[in-house]
Amino acid sequence: MLLSTRYLCRAYSITSTNQVLKVKERLAQSQWSNTDYCISGYPATQLYWLLKSSLSRNTPGRQKLGNVLDPLHSTLKGEGEFKRGNQVPFGYHFLYCNPLSTDKELGLDGYDNYASPAEFTTDGTVAGQLFRRRMWVGGSILNSGIPFSVGEEVTLTERVKRMKCLGKDPSSLDFKSMTTTRREFRNGHKALMMVEERKLVFFNDQFRSTIHENTLDLPTPQFRHVFTPSLFSNIKYSSLISNTHKIHYDARYAQDEGYPDVLVSGPFIVNLCLHYFSNVASNLTIKEFKYKNISPMFPGKEYQICLAKDEDRKYQIWIQSPKGGLVVFFHGTLTLEGVDNIASQQ
Repeated sequence: MLLSTRYLCRAYSITSTNQVLKVKERLAQSQWSNTDYCISGYPATQLYWLLKSSLSRNTPGRQKLGNVLDPLHSTLKGEGEFKRGNQVPFGYHFLYCNPLSTDKELGLDGYDNYASPAEFTTDGTVAGQLFRRRMWVGGSILNSGIPFSVGEEVTLTERVKRMKCLGKDPSSLDFKSMTTTRREFRNGHKALMMVEERKLVFFNDQFRSTIHENTLDLPTPQFRHVFTPSLFSNIKYSSLISNTHKIHYDARYAQDEGYPDVLVSGPFIVNLCLHYFSNVASNLTIKEFKYKNISPMFPGKEYQICLAKDEDRKYQIWIQSPKGGLVVFFHGTLTLEGVDNIASQQ
């Protein structure tokens, strides 16, 4: 749907240096907090089966057919279920304490604007966005050792750790902002459970569809797996984590932005990689995961997850093209606790 010129002018006023300084000041002074007083296991079960089916076309149907004696349901019962007191897997924090933004607090792209370079009126309405577009480019997840357990309380406190501007002229298409958000999860006893950092780049220019072959110095994979993320899985995942960014479900919007189709979301890619690692090394504990989104991924396309040991207690995991010229779409580094070899756990 085309937006009126008047609305575009209100939302995307010409950015000035003074506006940038005001927004940086607002973000530096802001902090947000959400509490989930009882972590639910059902969203974790939904995510488990979504990840499992996204990585394997042979995953059997999970929803029983209405027959209590259905043998398939009996075989699967218990797998991926999280009851009171059970720990949810590393990376499932994306399900919890997500923003409670109303429509007027969202950007024109549908995404939450509270921690973005934007101006607001006193009632929280977005008055102007300094940038037309945003992209989740990377981040990290640090495990403190205290798990997310079903039935327990968890509080998320979030703040903008850093806003770095790239470029000198705020009104130029080349002007960008790199924003790092720090998110701390604590349980009902105020003990730190996890620290996550997200890196988003805000910019004005459209996406340029140039595919760059890999320049990373990657090891030979010890494990690899080909998979095809679907559009339905992408939409389901976005619903689970309350991600309303239109780039992940609105094909026309994505094409207007210069992409051939909607994009597979960044956190979905993170969870797919972590799920694959847990399948290969189910007994190992992840201490930290650092990652970068390098090139856009699209539903319906075939990709290959690769895993290789880097050094003691460290592994590289990445997603690449399954054949032809090597293109790397995502790269991450896993740091483990205690054990230094996957093979010893098999």
